[in-house]
Amino acid sequence: MKAYINDFEKIYRENYQSVYSFLHVLTQSTDAAQRLTQNTFVNACKNILRYKETCSMKIWLLEEACKQFMHFLKTQNQVLDFSLLITDPETPVSEKAEFQWTGKVSTGKLDAFLSGIPQRNSLILLLRIFGDADYFELAGLTGISPESAAVIFTRTKERIKEVLFND
Repeated sequence: MKAYINDFEKIYRENYQSVYSFLHVLTQSTDAAQRLTQNTFVNACKNILRYKETCSMKIWLLEEACKQFMHFLKTQNQVLDFSLLITDPETPVSEKAEFQWTGKVSTGKLDAFLSGIPQRNSLILLLRIFGDADYFELAGLTGISPESAAVIFTRTKERIKEVLFND
């Protein structure tokens, strides 16, 4: 573990672009993505001794980026437009032409549903769609089996689709 403390500059260089790109796709704002990326690495540096090597360093950092992003959403009183879940989730987000940040505050059932999603489920959803994490990486991060990660992803995605179509 001590090596991670000594090599944090290397960790930063190797993972900065992945974390920044992930946050930029989510926020659709260069300023917000830069600010959240900085916060992600500051918190990661503070908590580096908690890294357990059950997943890649990149996925561990993206988990912290998810936390930063969720906090950003709460402070901005916005939610992510999950309508991209209507399309094929296996297509990487970079290829999803229909993905757009609406910047609109959600209302009704979708808002209630999103605020009720357990943190683990929203983490799996965000990392799978926007971080291109596979189920094995998600399993290592969350301490569940890859099959359970797939089930959580699929059920959460399907529930969001139901809410979107029935709202």
